[in-house]
Amino acid sequence: MKRICFVLFLSLLLVFALGFHALAANRTQADAVAWVNARLSEKWAVDYDGANGCQDIDLIKYYFDYLGASRINGYAYTYVNCPLPNGWSRSYVPGVGDIAVWGANVGIAGQYGHVGIVTKVSGSNITYVATNDGAVQCTSHTLSRYNCSIFIHPSFLVNGSLDVNWRIDGSDINGGQSAGTVDVYVNGVLQSNDCSDYYADVPYGASYEIRDIRASSGYTYLGVASGSLTGYVGEDTAVRLSFAKNSAPSGGAIVIITGNNVPVRSYASTSASRLGTVANDTGWSYMGSTIQDERGVDWYSISYYGKTGWVSSKLSSFKGNPEEHSYGDKITIVNGDTNIRQAPALSGKLLGVAYKNTVWTYLGQSAVDTRGITWYLISYKSASAWISSKYSEFTQSSSGWDDWSGHSSYHVSQSAYLTSNTPKVDGEKAFDGKSDTCWCVSESNNSFGQWVQIDYAKSRSVTGFTIINGYDKVRGSNDYWKLNCRVSTLAVYCDGAYIGLYSLKDSRSPQTISFGHSVTGSTFRFVIRGVYGGSKYADVCISEISLY
Repeated sequence: MKRICFVLFLSLLLVFALGFHALAANRTQADAVAWVNARLSEKWAVDYDGANGCQDIDLIKYYFDYLGASRINGYAYTYVNCPLPNGWSRSYVPGVGDIAVWGANVGIAGQYGHVGIVTKVSGSNITYVATNDGAVQCTSHTLSRYNCSIFIHPSFLVNGSLDVNWRIDGSDINGGQSAGTVDVYVNGVLQSNDCSDYYADVPYGASYEIRDIRASSGYTYLGVASGSLTGYVGEDTAVRLSFAKNSAPSGGAIVIITGNNVPVRSYASTSASRLGTVANDTGWSYMGSTIQDERGVDWYSISYYGKTGWVSSKLSSFKGNPEEHSYGDKITIVNGDTNIRQAPALSGKLLGVAYKNTVWTYLGQSAVDTRGITWYLISYKSASAWISSKYSEFTQSSSGWDDWSGHSSYHVSQSAYLTSNTPKVDGEKAFDGKSDTCWCVSESNNSFGQWVQIDYAKSRSVTGFTIINGYDKVRGSNDYWKLNCRVSTLAVYCDGAYIGLYSLKDSRSPQTISFGHSVTGSTFRFVIRGVYGGSKYADVCISEISLY
Protein backbone atom coordinates (compact mmCIF):
# COMPACT_ATOMS: atom_id res chain seq x y z
CA MET A 1 0.00 0.00 0.00
CA LYS A 2 2.84 2.40 0.82
CA ARG A 3 4.48 1.59 -2.53
CA ILE A 4 1.25 2.32 -4.44
CA CYS A 5 0.82 5.66 -2.64
CA PHE A 6 4.44 6.57 -3.35
CA VAL A 7 4.06 5.79 -7.09
CA LEU A 8 0.80 7.74 -7.18
CA PHE A 9 2.55 10.68 -5.47
CA LEU A 10 5.37 10.62 -8.03
CA SER A 11 2.83 10.46 -10.85
CA LEU A 12 0.99 13.46 -9.51
CA LEU A 13 4.27 15.38 -9.23
CA LEU A 14 5.09 14.52 -12.85
CA VAL A 15 1.67 15.59 -14.09
CA PHE A 16 1.94 18.78 -12.05
CA ALA A 17 5.39 19.56 -13.50
CA LEU A 18 4.36 18.75 -17.06
CA GLY A 19 1.25 20.84 -16.55
CA PHE A 20 3.39 23.84 -15.69
CA HIS A 21 5.30 23.58 -18.97
CA ALA A 22 2.11 22.93 -20.93
CA LEU A 23 0.65 26.14 -19.56
CA ALA A 24 3.69 28.08 -20.73
CA ALA A 25 2.96 26.92 -24.29
CA ASN A 26 -0.69 28.00 -24.06
CA ARG A 27 -0.08 31.67 -23.30
CA THR A 28 0.35 34.03 -26.21
CA GLN A 29 2.26 37.30 -26.24
CA ALA A 30 -1.11 39.08 -26.45
CA ASP A 31 -2.25 37.21 -23.31
CA ALA A 32 0.92 38.22 -21.50
CA VAL A 33 0.62 41.90 -22.41
CA ALA A 34 -3.05 41.94 -21.39
CA TRP A 35 -2.11 40.39 -18.05
CA VAL A 36 0.67 42.93 -17.40
CA ASN A 37 -1.51 45.89 -18.41
CA ALA A 38 -4.21 44.62 -16.03
CA ARG A 39 -1.69 44.71 -13.19
CA LEU A 40 -0.71 48.22 -14.25
CA SER A 41 -4.34 49.34 -14.36
CA GLU A 42 -5.07 48.04 -10.86
CA LYS A 43 -1.81 49.59 -9.53
CA TRP A 44 -0.76 46.16 -8.29
CA ALA A 45 1.51 46.32 -5.21
CA VAL A 46 1.74 42.98 -3.42
CA ASP A 47 4.50 41.34 -1.39
CA TYR A 48 3.96 38.22 -3.49
CA ASP A 49 6.71 36.09 -1.95
CA GLY A 50 6.17 37.43 1.58
CA ALA A 51 9.71 38.80 1.92
CA ASN A 52 10.98 42.42 2.16
CA GLY A 53 7.72 44.06 1.07
CA CYS A 54 6.70 44.66 -2.55
CA GLN A 55 9.85 44.45 -4.69
CA ASP A 56 10.38 44.34 -8.46
CA ILE A 57 10.87 40.56 -8.34
CA ASP A 58 7.41 40.08 -6.79
CA LEU A 59 5.71 41.03 -10.07
CA ILE A 60 8.09 38.76 -12.00
CA LYS A 61 7.40 35.78 -9.72
CA TYR A 62 3.68 36.39 -10.18
CA TYR A 63 4.32 36.51 -13.95
CA PHE A 64 6.18 33.17 -13.81
CA ASP A 65 3.16 31.64 -12.05
CA TYR A 66 0.84 33.04 -14.71
CA LEU A 67 2.99 31.51 -17.47
CA GLY A 68 3.10 28.17 -15.67
CA ALA A 69 6.82 28.26 -14.93
CA SER A 70 8.72 27.65 -11.69
CA ARG A 71 9.80 30.81 -9.90
CA ILE A 72 13.42 31.95 -9.69
CA ASN A 73 14.73 33.02 -6.30
CA GLY A 74 17.36 35.63 -5.49
CA TYR A 75 17.89 39.29 -6.25
CA ALA A 76 16.99 40.81 -9.63
CA TYR A 77 20.57 40.64 -10.93
CA THR A 78 20.48 36.82 -10.67
CA TYR A 79 18.14 36.82 -13.70
CA VAL A 80 21.13 37.77 -15.90
CA ASN A 81 22.63 34.26 -15.69
CA CYS A 82 20.22 32.01 -13.78
CA PRO A 83 18.83 28.75 -15.28
CA LEU A 84 15.61 29.30 -17.26
CA PRO A 85 12.44 27.21 -17.63
CA ASN A 86 12.37 24.74 -20.50
CA GLY A 87 11.87 26.51 -23.83
CA TRP A 88 12.79 29.98 -22.54
CA SER A 89 15.81 31.90 -23.86
CA ARG A 90 17.89 35.07 -23.49
CA SER A 91 18.61 37.71 -26.12
CA TYR A 92 19.94 41.25 -26.53
CA VAL A 93 16.94 41.96 -28.79
CA PRO A 94 13.69 42.71 -26.89
CA GLY A 95 10.25 41.34 -27.65
CA VAL A 96 6.77 42.04 -26.30
CA GLY A 97 6.19 40.00 -23.15
CA ASP A 98 9.91 39.63 -22.42
CA ILE A 99 11.42 40.15 -18.98
CA ALA A 100 13.87 43.06 -19.12
CA VAL A 101 16.83 42.53 -16.80
CA TRP A 102 19.32 45.05 -15.47
CA GLY A 103 22.43 43.66 -13.77
CA ALA A 104 23.80 45.17 -10.60
CA ASN A 105 24.51 48.90 -11.12
CA VAL A 106 23.70 48.70 -14.88
CA GLY A 107 21.54 51.37 -16.49
CA ILE A 108 18.80 52.40 -14.04
CA ALA A 109 19.56 49.55 -11.62
CA GLY A 110 21.01 49.75 -8.14
CA GLN A 111 23.28 47.23 -6.46
CA TYR A 112 20.59 44.51 -6.51
CA GLY A 113 19.69 44.91 -10.20
CA HIS A 114 16.21 45.44 -11.59
CA VAL A 115 13.54 43.56 -13.61
CA GLY A 116 10.40 44.54 -15.53
CA ILE A 117 8.09 43.22 -18.26
CA VAL A 118 8.24 44.63 -21.81
CA THR A 119 4.86 45.78 -23.17
CA LYS A 120 6.00 47.61 -26.33
CA VAL A 121 9.01 47.73 -28.65
CA SER A 122 9.42 50.85 -30.79
CA GLY A 123 12.67 51.05 -32.74
CA SER A 124 15.43 51.11 -30.15
CA ASN A 125 13.07 51.99 -27.28
CA ILE A 126 11.12 49.69 -25.01
CA THR A 127 8.15 50.36 -22.74
CA TYR A 128 8.12 48.19 -19.63
CA VAL A 129 6.03 47.71 -16.46
CA ALA A 130 7.67 47.15 -13.07
CA THR A 131 7.01 47.44 -9.36
CA ASN A 132 9.19 49.41 -6.94
CA ASP A 133 10.37 51.65 -9.80
CA GLY A 134 9.89 55.11 -8.34
CA ALA A 135 6.72 53.86 -6.60
CA VAL A 136 5.74 50.61 -4.87
CA GLN A 137 2.85 49.83 -7.22
CA CYS A 138 3.13 48.92 -10.92
CA THR A 139 4.30 51.81 -13.12
CA SER A 140 5.18 52.07 -16.81
CA HIS A 141 8.35 53.60 -18.28
CA THR A 142 9.98 54.06 -21.71
CA LEU A 143 13.73 54.10 -22.35
CA SER A 144 16.42 52.78 -24.71
CA ARG A 145 16.76 49.00 -24.88
CA TYR A 146 20.52 49.45 -24.61
CA ASN A 147 19.98 50.55 -21.01
CA CYS A 148 19.22 46.89 -20.18
CA SER A 149 21.62 43.99 -19.66
CA ILE A 150 19.57 41.21 -21.27
CA PHE A 151 16.01 40.14 -22.18
CA ILE A 152 14.40 36.82 -21.22
CA HIS A 153 12.01 35.37 -23.84
CA PRO A 154 9.25 33.18 -22.35
CA SER A 155 7.94 30.26 -24.39
CA PHE A 156 4.75 31.62 -25.94
CA LEU A 157 2.08 29.93 -28.00
CA VAL A 158 2.82 30.19 -31.73
CA ASN A 159 -0.38 30.28 -33.72
CA GLY A 160 -0.27 33.44 -35.83
CA SER A 161 0.65 34.16 -39.45
CA LEU A 162 1.91 37.22 -41.31
CA ASP A 163 1.12 37.69 -45.02
CA VAL A 164 2.63 40.63 -46.92
CA ASN A 165 1.25 41.06 -50.42
CA TRP A 166 0.86 43.65 -53.13
CA ARG A 167 -2.01 45.69 -54.50
CA ILE A 168 -1.41 47.20 -57.97
CA ASP A 169 -3.64 49.98 -59.31
CA GLY A 170 -6.17 49.17 -56.59
CA SER A 171 -6.40 45.41 -57.26
CA ASP A 172 -5.07 42.66 -54.99
CA ILE A 173 -2.35 40.59 -56.67
CA ASN A 174 -2.04 36.84 -56.27
CA GLY A 175 0.46 34.34 -57.58
CA GLY A 176 3.63 36.10 -56.42
CA GLN A 177 3.47 39.09 -58.78
CA SER A 178 5.36 41.99 -57.23
CA ALA A 179 5.76 45.71 -57.81
CA GLY A 180 8.53 46.20 -55.28
CA THR A 181 10.52 44.77 -52.40
CA VAL A 182 10.42 45.13 -48.61
CA ASP A 183 12.29 44.10 -45.47
CA VAL A 184 10.17 42.22 -42.90
CA TYR A 185 10.99 42.38 -39.19
CA VAL A 186 9.29 40.43 -36.40
CA ASN A 187 9.96 41.51 -32.82
CA GLY A 188 12.72 43.75 -34.17
CA VAL A 189 14.58 40.87 -35.88
CA LEU A 190 15.03 40.79 -39.68
CA GLN A 191 13.09 37.85 -41.15
CA SER A 192 13.35 38.54 -44.89
CA ASN A 193 15.49 41.05 -46.77
CA ASP A 194 14.38 42.60 -50.08
CA CYS A 195 11.57 40.07 -50.48
CA SER A 196 8.97 40.36 -53.24
CA ASP A 197 6.33 38.55 -51.15
CA TYR A 198 6.27 37.12 -47.65
CA TYR A 199 4.25 34.56 -45.68
CA ALA A 200 5.26 32.84 -42.45
CA ASP A 201 3.93 31.45 -39.20
CA VAL A 202 5.07 33.80 -36.45
CA PRO A 203 4.31 34.18 -32.73
CA TYR A 204 0.77 35.28 -31.98
CA GLY A 205 0.92 38.86 -30.70
CA ALA A 206 4.46 39.46 -32.01
CA SER A 207 5.24 42.97 -33.25
CA TYR A 208 5.98 43.33 -36.96
CA GLU A 209 7.50 46.10 -39.04
CA ILE A 210 7.58 46.39 -42.83
CA ARG A 211 10.62 48.53 -43.70
CA ASP A 212 12.63 49.74 -46.71
CA ILE A 213 9.70 49.65 -49.13
CA ARG A 214 11.06 50.22 -52.64
CA ALA A 215 9.13 50.23 -55.91
CA SER A 216 10.37 48.15 -58.84
CA SER A 217 11.10 49.79 -62.17
CA GLY A 218 7.83 50.90 -63.76
CA TYR A 219 5.93 51.23 -60.46
CA THR A 220 5.42 53.87 -57.78
CA TYR A 221 4.70 53.13 -54.10
CA LEU A 222 1.54 54.89 -52.93
CA GLY A 223 1.54 54.19 -49.21
CA VAL A 224 -0.45 51.59 -47.33
CA ALA A 225 -4.01 51.38 -48.63
CA SER A 226 -5.10 48.96 -45.91
CA GLY A 227 -3.36 47.34 -42.99
CA SER A 228 -0.38 49.01 -41.36
CA LEU A 229 3.38 49.11 -41.68
CA THR A 230 3.65 48.29 -37.98
CA GLY A 231 1.39 46.27 -35.76
CA TYR A 232 0.90 42.99 -33.94
CA VAL A 233 0.36 39.54 -35.44
CA GLY A 234 -3.02 37.85 -35.07
CA GLU A 235 -4.21 34.47 -36.30
CA ASP A 236 -4.20 35.64 -39.93
CA THR A 237 -2.60 39.07 -40.38
CA ALA A 238 -2.42 40.50 -43.92
CA VAL A 239 -0.54 43.67 -44.88
CA ARG A 240 -1.29 45.04 -48.34
CA LEU A 241 1.16 47.44 -49.97
CA SER A 242 -0.25 49.62 -52.74
CA PHE A 243 1.65 50.42 -55.93
CA ALA A 244 0.69 51.99 -59.25
CA LYS A 245 2.01 51.33 -62.73
CA ASN A 246 3.90 54.30 -64.13
CA SER A 247 2.33 55.96 -67.14
CA ALA A 248 3.30 58.63 -69.66
CA PRO A 249 4.68 61.21 -69.72
CA SER A 250 7.99 59.69 -68.66
CA GLY A 251 10.42 60.97 -66.04
CA GLY A 252 12.62 63.92 -66.94
CA ALA A 253 9.74 66.40 -66.96
CA ILE A 254 8.99 69.10 -64.41
CA VAL A 255 5.58 69.72 -62.84
CA ILE A 256 4.86 73.45 -62.70
CA ILE A 257 2.56 74.58 -59.89
CA THR A 258 -0.29 76.85 -61.07
CA GLY A 259 -2.04 77.61 -57.76
CA ASN A 260 -1.20 79.22 -54.44
CA ASN A 261 -0.02 76.98 -51.58
CA VAL A 262 -0.93 73.78 -53.41
CA PRO A 263 -1.02 70.77 -51.04
CA VAL A 264 1.34 67.86 -51.66
CA ARG A 265 -0.40 64.61 -50.69
CA SER A 266 1.03 61.26 -49.55
CA TYR A 267 -0.90 59.52 -52.37
CA ALA A 268 -3.28 60.43 -55.17
CA SER A 269 -6.37 61.57 -53.27
CA THR A 270 -7.72 64.66 -51.57
CA SER A 271 -8.28 62.48 -48.49
CA ALA A 272 -4.58 61.59 -48.21
CA SER A 273 -2.42 63.22 -45.56
CA ARG A 274 -0.44 66.36 -46.44
CA LEU A 275 3.33 66.24 -46.77
CA GLY A 276 3.43 70.02 -47.15
CA THR A 277 2.60 72.75 -49.69
CA VAL A 278 4.32 74.14 -52.80
CA ALA A 279 4.20 77.71 -54.06
CA ASN A 280 2.79 79.09 -57.32
CA ASP A 281 5.17 79.10 -60.32
CA THR A 282 7.64 76.66 -58.75
CA GLY A 283 8.71 73.53 -60.61
CA TRP A 284 9.25 70.04 -59.17
CA SER A 285 10.86 66.91 -60.63
CA TYR A 286 8.27 64.50 -62.05
CA MET A 287 8.66 60.92 -60.76
CA GLY A 288 7.09 59.26 -63.81
CA SER A 289 3.67 58.25 -62.50
CA THR A 290 0.19 59.69 -63.17
CA ILE A 291 -2.92 58.28 -61.44
CA GLN A 292 -6.61 59.14 -61.68
CA ASP A 293 -8.61 59.45 -58.48
CA GLU A 294 -12.23 58.42 -57.96
CA ARG A 295 -13.37 61.70 -59.59
CA GLY A 296 -11.34 61.09 -62.74
CA VAL A 297 -8.80 63.83 -61.87
CA ASP A 298 -5.15 63.12 -62.73
CA TRP A 299 -2.48 63.35 -60.02
CA TYR A 300 1.23 63.74 -60.76
CA SER A 301 3.99 62.18 -58.68
CA ILE A 302 6.77 64.61 -57.73
CA SER A 303 10.01 64.40 -55.77
CA TYR A 304 9.29 66.32 -52.56
CA TYR A 305 12.29 66.64 -50.20
CA GLY A 306 13.31 63.02 -50.48
CA LYS A 307 9.75 61.64 -50.57
CA THR A 308 7.28 60.90 -53.38
CA GLY A 309 4.41 63.37 -53.18
CA TRP A 310 1.31 63.89 -55.30
CA VAL A 311 -0.21 67.10 -56.70
CA SER A 312 -3.50 67.51 -58.55
CA SER A 313 -3.45 68.28 -62.29
CA LYS A 314 -6.13 70.91 -61.56
CA LEU A 315 -3.41 72.95 -59.86
CA SER A 316 -0.35 72.03 -61.95
CA SER A 317 0.93 71.34 -65.47
CA PHE A 318 3.87 69.72 -67.28
CA LYS A 319 6.92 71.45 -68.65
CA GLY A 320 9.54 69.60 -70.70
CA ASN A 321 12.92 69.25 -69.03
CA PRO A 322 15.78 68.85 -71.55
CA GLU A 323 18.22 67.93 -68.79
CA GLU A 324 17.82 64.48 -67.28
CA HIS A 325 20.05 63.89 -64.28
CA SER A 326 20.09 61.19 -61.64
CA TYR A 327 20.55 61.01 -57.90
CA GLY A 328 24.27 61.05 -57.13
CA ASP A 329 25.34 63.05 -60.22
CA LYS A 330 27.96 65.74 -59.58
CA ILE A 331 27.40 69.51 -59.77
CA THR A 332 30.39 71.85 -60.03
CA ILE A 333 30.29 75.55 -59.14
CA VAL A 334 31.61 77.28 -62.29
CA ASN A 335 30.49 80.93 -62.32
CA GLY A 336 31.91 82.25 -59.07
CA ASP A 337 30.89 81.66 -55.47
CA THR A 338 27.18 81.20 -54.82
CA ASN A 339 24.90 80.99 -51.80
CA ILE A 340 23.49 77.73 -50.45
CA ARG A 341 19.86 78.17 -49.44
CA GLN A 342 17.25 76.25 -47.47
CA ALA A 343 14.57 76.73 -50.16
CA PRO A 344 14.75 77.04 -53.99
CA ALA A 345 14.41 80.84 -54.13
CA LEU A 346 16.37 84.00 -53.37
CA SER A 347 14.16 84.40 -50.31
CA GLY A 348 15.32 81.01 -48.97
CA LYS A 349 17.29 81.09 -45.72
CA LEU A 350 21.05 81.40 -46.28
CA LEU A 351 22.86 78.27 -45.02
CA GLY A 352 26.36 78.73 -46.39
CA VAL A 353 28.49 79.38 -49.47
CA ALA A 354 29.43 77.04 -52.35
CA TYR A 355 32.80 78.24 -53.59
CA LYS A 356 33.93 78.18 -57.22
CA ASN A 357 35.29 74.82 -58.45
CA THR A 358 33.83 72.87 -55.51
CA VAL A 359 31.87 69.71 -56.35
CA TRP A 360 28.52 68.76 -54.80
CA THR A 361 26.28 65.70 -54.91
CA TYR A 362 22.89 66.09 -56.63
CA LEU A 363 19.97 64.55 -54.68
CA GLY A 364 17.74 64.01 -57.72
CA GLN A 365 15.42 66.99 -57.35
CA SER A 366 15.12 70.32 -59.22
CA ALA A 367 12.80 73.29 -58.74
CA VAL A 368 12.00 76.42 -60.73
CA ASP A 369 11.54 79.79 -58.99
CA THR A 370 9.23 82.64 -60.04
CA ARG A 371 11.94 84.07 -62.32
CA GLY A 372 12.20 80.79 -64.24
CA ILE A 373 15.60 79.94 -62.70
CA THR A 374 16.24 76.25 -61.96
CA TRP A 375 17.61 75.24 -58.55
CA TYR A 376 19.30 71.94 -57.69
CA LEU A 377 18.91 70.02 -54.43
CA ILE A 378 22.34 68.97 -53.10
CA SER A 379 23.78 67.09 -50.14
CA TYR A 380 24.92 69.71 -47.62
CA LYS A 381 26.40 68.74 -44.24
CA SER A 382 23.96 66.28 -42.64
CA ALA A 383 20.92 67.45 -44.60
CA SER A 384 19.97 68.91 -48.02
CA ALA A 385 20.00 72.41 -49.51
CA TRP A 386 19.59 74.29 -52.80
CA ILE A 387 21.98 76.01 -55.24
CA SER A 388 21.13 78.03 -58.35
CA SER A 389 21.81 76.72 -61.87
CA LYS A 390 23.09 80.23 -62.77
CA TYR A 391 26.33 79.41 -60.96
CA SER A 392 26.60 75.65 -61.47
CA GLU A 393 26.50 72.85 -64.01
CA PHE A 394 26.51 69.06 -64.07
CA THR A 395 30.11 67.90 -64.48
CA GLN A 396 32.62 65.36 -63.30
CA SER A 397 35.54 66.67 -61.26
CA SER A 398 39.00 66.36 -62.80
CA SER A 399 40.37 64.93 -59.57
CA GLY A 400 40.70 61.16 -59.81
CA TRP A 401 39.30 58.28 -57.80
CA ASP A 402 42.75 56.74 -57.77
CA ASP A 403 43.85 59.21 -55.08
CA TRP A 404 41.92 57.36 -52.37
CA SER A 405 43.69 59.13 -49.54
CA GLY A 406 43.44 62.65 -51.01
CA HIS A 407 40.69 64.52 -49.19
CA SER A 408 39.95 66.65 -52.27
CA SER A 409 38.78 63.51 -54.12
CA TYR A 410 35.83 62.80 -51.88
CA HIS A 411 33.15 64.35 -49.68
CA VAL A 412 31.65 62.70 -46.59
CA SER A 413 28.18 63.35 -45.20
CA GLN A 414 26.05 61.71 -42.52
CA SER A 415 22.46 61.64 -41.28
CA ALA A 416 23.57 62.62 -37.74
CA TYR A 417 26.46 62.51 -35.32
CA LEU A 418 27.04 63.13 -31.63
CA THR A 419 27.68 66.90 -31.74
CA SER A 420 28.36 67.19 -28.00
CA ASN A 421 31.42 64.95 -28.20
CA THR A 422 35.04 66.17 -28.05
CA PRO A 423 36.95 65.19 -30.14
CA LYS A 424 34.57 65.46 -33.10
CA VAL A 425 32.86 62.24 -34.21
CA ASP A 426 31.29 63.19 -37.56
CA GLY A 427 31.26 60.98 -40.67
CA GLU A 428 34.69 62.17 -41.78
CA LYS A 429 36.23 60.12 -38.97
CA ALA A 430 35.05 56.87 -40.56
CA PHE A 431 37.22 57.57 -43.62
CA ASP A 432 40.29 59.31 -42.14
CA GLY A 433 42.51 56.21 -42.04
CA LYS A 434 42.74 56.28 -38.22
CA SER A 435 41.23 53.46 -36.18
CA ASP A 436 41.28 55.44 -32.92
CA THR A 437 38.76 57.98 -34.26
CA CYS A 438 35.16 57.17 -35.11
CA TRP A 439 31.81 58.23 -36.52
CA CYS A 440 29.35 58.10 -33.63
CA VAL A 441 25.58 58.52 -33.54
CA SER A 442 23.68 58.90 -30.29
CA GLU A 443 20.98 56.37 -29.47
CA SER A 444 18.68 59.32 -28.73
CA ASN A 445 18.59 59.80 -32.53
CA ASN A 446 17.37 56.19 -32.94
CA SER A 447 20.39 54.53 -34.56
CA PHE A 448 18.32 52.30 -36.87
CA GLY A 449 18.46 53.91 -40.33
CA GLN A 450 21.25 56.38 -39.53
CA TRP A 451 23.82 56.54 -42.31
CA VAL A 452 27.26 57.75 -43.32
CA GLN A 453 28.03 58.40 -47.00
CA ILE A 454 31.15 58.97 -49.07
CA ASP A 455 30.90 60.75 -52.44
CA TYR A 456 33.88 60.33 -54.74
CA ALA A 457 34.59 62.75 -57.56
CA LYS A 458 34.85 60.00 -60.16
CA SER A 459 33.25 56.58 -60.53
CA ARG A 460 35.15 53.33 -60.19
CA SER A 461 34.32 49.65 -59.84
CA VAL A 462 34.65 48.17 -56.33
CA THR A 463 34.00 44.69 -54.97
CA GLY A 464 33.63 45.24 -51.22
CA PHE A 465 34.81 47.09 -48.14
CA THR A 466 36.83 46.65 -44.97
CA ILE A 467 35.43 47.91 -41.68
CA ILE A 468 36.73 48.39 -38.14
CA ASN A 469 33.55 48.11 -36.09
CA GLY A 470 32.96 50.11 -32.88
CA TYR A 471 35.22 52.73 -31.27
CA ASP A 472 38.66 51.05 -31.32
CA LYS A 473 40.26 53.11 -28.58
CA VAL A 474 41.60 52.35 -25.11
CA ARG A 475 42.57 55.11 -22.69
CA GLY A 476 43.72 54.14 -19.23
CA SER A 477 41.24 51.62 -17.86
CA ASN A 478 38.53 52.66 -20.34
CA ASP A 479 38.06 50.38 -23.34
CA TYR A 480 35.71 52.43 -25.50
CA TRP A 481 35.11 49.52 -27.89
CA LYS A 482 33.38 47.64 -25.08
CA LEU A 483 31.75 50.66 -23.47
CA ASN A 484 29.99 51.84 -26.68
CA CYS A 485 27.67 50.00 -29.07
CA ARG A 486 28.83 48.34 -32.30
CA VAL A 487 27.00 47.70 -35.57
CA SER A 488 25.61 44.19 -36.09
CA THR A 489 23.96 44.67 -39.48
CA LEU A 490 24.88 47.18 -42.20
CA ALA A 491 23.06 47.94 -45.47
CA VAL A 492 25.10 49.34 -48.38
CA TYR A 493 23.89 51.44 -51.33
CA CYS A 494 25.76 52.59 -54.46
CA ASP A 495 24.49 55.73 -56.23
CA GLY A 496 21.16 55.21 -54.47
CA ALA A 497 20.83 51.55 -55.57
CA TYR A 498 20.71 48.82 -52.93
CA ILE A 499 23.74 46.47 -52.90
CA GLY A 500 23.09 44.25 -49.91
CA LEU A 501 22.64 43.72 -46.17
CA TYR A 502 25.73 42.46 -44.34
CA SER A 503 26.11 40.91 -40.89
CA LEU A 504 29.16 42.11 -38.95
CA LYS A 505 30.97 40.21 -36.22
CA ASP A 506 31.08 41.72 -32.75
CA SER A 507 34.84 42.05 -33.04
CA ARG A 508 37.32 44.92 -32.98
CA SER A 509 39.48 43.25 -35.64
CA PRO A 510 39.16 44.54 -39.24
CA GLN A 511 36.44 42.71 -41.19
CA THR A 512 36.54 42.40 -44.97
CA ILE A 513 33.13 42.20 -46.66
CA SER A 514 32.81 41.12 -50.30
CA PHE A 515 29.84 42.20 -52.43
CA GLY A 516 30.24 39.01 -54.46
CA HIS A 517 30.33 41.04 -57.66
CA SER A 518 31.72 44.29 -59.03
CA VAL A 519 29.77 47.52 -58.37
CA THR A 520 30.42 50.76 -60.26
CA GLY A 521 29.52 54.17 -58.85
CA SER A 522 30.74 57.27 -57.05
CA THR A 523 28.41 57.47 -54.02
CA PHE A 524 28.40 54.81 -51.32
CA ARG A 525 26.03 54.94 -48.35
CA PHE A 526 26.33 52.71 -45.26
CA VAL A 527 23.08 52.39 -43.24
CA ILE A 528 22.80 50.97 -39.70
CA ARG A 529 20.24 48.14 -39.56
CA GLY A 530 21.18 46.47 -36.26
CA VAL A 531 23.34 47.05 -33.18
CA TYR A 532 25.35 45.18 -30.55
CA GLY A 533 24.84 46.76 -27.12
CA GLY A 534 27.63 48.52 -25.23
CA SER A 535 28.40 47.81 -21.58
CA LYS A 536 27.87 51.45 -20.53
CA TYR A 537 26.97 53.85 -23.35
CA ALA A 538 24.18 53.75 -25.93
CA ASP A 539 26.25 55.51 -28.63
CA VAL A 540 26.85 53.51 -31.83
CA CYS A 541 30.31 53.80 -33.42
CA ILE A 542 32.26 52.87 -36.56
CA SER A 543 36.02 53.52 -36.48
CA GLU A 544 36.94 53.03 -40.12
CA ILE A 545 35.54 52.05 -43.53
CA SER A 546 37.58 51.58 -46.70
CA LEU A 547 36.34 50.43 -50.11
CA TYR A 548 38.37 48.16 -52.34
